[in-house]
Amino acid sequence: MKIRIIAILLALLMLSALAVGCADNGDKPANDTTTAAPIGGDVTDAPGDGSSDAGDVTTAEPVPEFVEADYGNDDFIIFQRNSQAASYPGFYIDSDEPTDTMSEATYMRNLAVEEKYKVVISSMEVGDPYKEIRTYVSSGDVPFDLVLDRRSYMGALAQEGYFYDFNNLDHVDFTQPWWDSNCARDYEVAGKLFFMVNDVSVSNLAGARFFYFNRNLINEYDLEDPYKLIENNQWTLDKFLELVRSVSVD
Repeated sequence: MKIRIIAILLALLMLSALAVGCADNGDKPANDTTTAAPIGGDVTDAPGDGSSDAGDVTTAEPVPEFVEADYGNDDFIIFQRNSQAASYPGFYIDSDEPTDTMSEATYMRNLAVEEKYKVVISSMEVGDPYKEIRTYVSSGDVPFDLVLDRRSYMGALAQEGYFYDFNNLDHVDFTQPWWDSNCARDYEVAGKLFFMVNDVSVSNLAGARFFYFNRNLINEYDLEDPYKLIENNQWTLDKFLELVRSVSVD
């Protein structure tokens, strides 16, 4: 049976990685009933004296649902690009010795996952994971459970059938706010989804990109102010291209 590995666009630990971890070998968790974890809850604005009136406002936060499972202290290994690489600063996937706010949060998150599912989280770091995945799969010995690398490198491997289809995962709802629903829609090809993004990762923040524009050209050619377009929720790719094409300066 062909071994399939999961490719993660950024990082997928708390919300689905453990459910993903058993996808390759077909093992069924000891307990596979779904229960709501005690995360989040209702926030109610009520008078300080404990009374309430018709004007009270209650907002409910989404509550993640986690599959109940016990993996018997098995290893859960993330195969990733070297965390010191310039292209991937601050993975915050694995942290043995908390030294700052982020590494401490990573440590506590992993500890919570390890305790709930009885797993041991660790990582394998190499220069270019995508170059070595074929070798591992061809050998029949795949020591890792999840792949973290650039999506631009993962496309060919997905086409060759090395990765698992996210759409086949149980108990995963991409409409929940901690997932990027745009990715669930736009990364899907022929009904299959091999890459996904959620809020567990901070790599998307470390890799933020910026647009710069020349204020003098905006004023000189009487173009729409990009800041006002953003404020009015009118800043789109089409609008950006329209501004770019409207001026040509030698």
